[in-house]
Amino acid sequence: MTQPLADSIVLVEYDPSWPECFADEKARIVGAIGGMVADIQHIGSTAVPGLDAKPLIDIMVATRSVDDIAGCVEPLEALGYIHRGEVVFPGGRYFKKLKDGVVRTHNIHLCTADNPEWERHLRFRDYLRSHPAVAREYAALKRELGPRYGADRIGYTEAKGEFIEGCIARARLEPPRTVQIVDYDPRWPAMFEDEKSRIMDAVGEWLVDVQHVGSTSVPGLAAKPIIDMMPTLRDLGDARHCIAPLEALGYEYVPQFETILPERRYFRRGEVQIYSHHVHMVQADTAFWRRHIEFRDYLREHPEAAREYAALKRELAERYRTDRVAYTDAKTEFIRGIEARAAAARSPSAPMAGKGTSTSGR
Repeated sequence: MTQPLADSIVLVEYDPSWPECFADEKARIVGAIGGMVADIQHIGSTAVPGLDAKPLIDIMVATRSVDDIAGCVEPLEALGYIHRGEVVFPGGRYFKKLKDGVVRTHNIHLCTADNPEWERHLRFRDYLRSHPAVAREYAALKRELGPRYGADRIGYTEAKGEFIEGCIARARLEPPRTVQIVDYDPRWPAMFEDEKSRIMDAVGEWLVDVQHVGSTSVPGLAAKPIIDMMPTLRDLGDARHCIAPLEALGYEYVPQFETILPERRYFRRGEVQIYSHHVHMVQADTAFWRRHIEFRDYLREHPEAAREYAALKRELAERYRTDRVAYTDAKTEFIRGIEARAAAARSPSAPMAGKGTSTSGR
């Protein structure tokens, strides 16, 4: 993950390892200045799934007070960062990390959470995360501007300014897209069956089955009120035949995340801020399919684990109320633990629970 400082601006395709790179560096930052930090966020293009970017991890750090800003300088320098002062925005401090003294790998933007730049950066990032079509426009703009401005980074950044400010202005007009966890609704299985029928009528010739997955498929489990469905194809290539029919049903095809999950084709239905249905289209009998079915069935069969998961989700929804990506990432360790238990409990010779059957009512 390198970006030559003196050469022309280089954009690369999204790298699924970027969130992990951020998490690793965040842990080092917390170890150095955690007592003075109120929040740490991954910002910039590498924080937007599927977006082309300079391979450079941008990190926004909010201190607990203005007085803490100066106290962070020396510990961050001890981590290998070069302090550049207020060269990026007033009231904040900018740090960069170089590899071999030449190649920049990380930026830190340090300020308090009430600094206007904190709000601007998070709004822009979240707007691109929530609007894949806009993210694609931004990627196209950056690829056009890169060759035009060559090594002129200031000119390149200024040329993006109008687009960025337009996104921030639109983001401020939209209500924040919060993580909402609600009590289990007994209507969810029927909602799944109704939507399953519509999908089967539209693209059933390509499908093996449609499964209800996610938290709304586990009786009694608190969840985001979104019906997650997993149609299985005989061959993933058949997904191309399903795009237009599902769009006719009101779904939006979102290819943005295929860089991260190439084994899935993702669709969603509803308003930008309030999605009601997600479709995760996969090939039958793949690892992705197996993990989701086993996770669901383990929670169905182990109510104590489902209660533990519900408590974790409520805690994380409060902590990451407006950051859905961070909320999802924070659940990963628990989910992987349940998947490991489910895989260990499954007999190699036994048929998988849920395979080829309707899941409602289980």
